[in-house]
Amino acid sequence: MRSISLLICILFSVLTYGQNEIKDFSTKKVLLTLNDSTIEANILLKTKKIKLSDNIVYYWYKSNQINSNKGGYIGKLLDGKYIVENRDGDLITSGNFKTGYKTGIWKTWYNNGQIKTIGKYSKGRRVGHHKVYDSFGSLKEINKFKDDKLNGKQVLFVNGTKTIKKYKNGVAVTKKTKDENTNKKDKLEGEGKPKSEKDSSLINKKDEKSRKRLFSKRAYDDSLKVNKESEKESAKKPDAEKIDKENKNKRNKTVKTETSKNNLTQDKNTKNKNEVEKASKENKEEDNFFKRLFKKNEEKKDGSDSDKKKKETKSDKDKDLKKKQ
Repeated sequence: MRSISLLICILFSVLTYGQNEIKDFSTKKVLLTLNDSTIEANILLKTKKIKLSDNIVYYWYKSNQINSNKGGYIGKLLDGKYIVENRDGDLITSGNFKTGYKTGIWKTWYNNGQIKTIGKYSKGRRVGHHKVYDSFGSLKEINKFKDDKLNGKQVLFVNGTKTIKKYKNGVAVTKKTKDENTNKKDKLEGEGKPKSEKDSSLINKKDEKSRKRLFSKRAYDDSLKVNKESEKESAKKPDAEKIDKENKNKRNKTVKTETSKNNLTQDKNTKNKNEVEKASKENKEEDNFFKRLFKKNEEKKDGSDSDKKKKETKSDKDKDLKKKQ
């Protein structure tokens, strides 16, 4: 059992040693001593075929020197960590290479230890925000890059004042003033002047053609405008008719309501009149009835009085006859 375990340990150590040997032989660490600094870099011992780009700067090592070329190389490409130190052993530069070009975050420092620059690289090109500081650690610049060109806002800090500039694909963007526009127009007009009589005749012909085209375009545009306006008016007409109809209907409704109200008032008035007339008739009839009654009573009284008188006269006559006898 002990022998088997020993064999396993030996095989494992051999395999790990072999792997480390392969990794170590794929890259090699290089130290360069210069007058004021030392460089620690890693180089590729064996490189596969690489598709070189004309816009990428490649860093390579040859004859104890590190060189750089755009779009090509001769020697061993840098790959891995890259560190630069000054005489005192202070860090000056740190970054990474991948098959010859810069990648990731790169930083530089002043000899006093203050950070100098910080920025990001992608396939050897500057991207994103890159910051620049002075030797006292205060911010001087903020630059925005795209494909190694200034693109976007650039912020500058000078003597406590902040200035902002805009760039697009490495070109500064400035606001055009009226004077610049007039100067451009004057230049164009000056360039368009004829140099000879032939040129002037050709220009006149071109001007005539262009005028004709312009007039035809204008006429066409005017016709389109007229058609659009007529369409708008025609679209508005049915709306106006609808509005008129609605107004008429509203008026008719108001008239009907008013007439109905008037009819109701008239009916009420006529009813009141009829009631008053009936009441007056009834009162008259009652008056006539009472008058008749009074007349009958008076007539009865008169008759009774006349009868009494007659009786009295008869009685008087009878008395007189009796006396005469």
